[in-house]
Amino acid sequence: MTITPERHMFSQGANGRGNSMLVLSTDAKPRLKWTPHLHERFIQAVNQLGGADKATPKSVLRVMGVHGLTLYHLKSHLQKYRIGRNLCGQPNVGGANKIIVGMDQHATDTPEEIDELHNSKLHMQIEAPGKFNEQLEVQKHLQLRIEAQGKYLQSVLEMAQETIGRQNMQGEVGLATSGYKE
Repeated sequence: MTITPERHMFSQGANGRGNSMLVLSTDAKPRLKWTPHLHERFIQAVNQLGGADKATPKSVLRVMGVHGLTLYHLKSHLQKYRIGRNLCGQPNVGGANKIIVGMDQHATDTPEEIDELHNSKLHMQIEAPGKFNEQLEVQKHLQLRIEAQGKYLQSVLEMAQETIGRQNMQGEVGLATSGYKE
């Protein structure tokens, strides 16, 4: 087996928990390919710690015990896991004996299907801020229209009051010149 220069393979530590391999890039910030097996171990660790809301990257790292896995990798993955679960409307609680449905519901899917699922969730995460900003712009526009309408109505009301006031004054002047007394 040849290892390409842009990838390093790290075997799992001597804790005897399987033979999974971590695939990391040689970038300044090594990127980790989360295999279905590694993700399953991640989910088991999160469940063992009481769910995604209670689990911390450091505690997940300790429970998983995978050599080469860093806090950097787990912080990112736990954050994405929590966001993905929140987007899917799944609760973030669980116990050691509870199987949580969410990102792990596709454990029997092929790697291509898992990648497609992750890509669609990532696409939703990327689109969400854009949609939020678009909604903010619509709200600002509506607020400006409401304020303009309010100013217009205020000016119409003031003009009506002035007109009524002038008519009242003319009516009083007309009554006074006609000699009519109440």
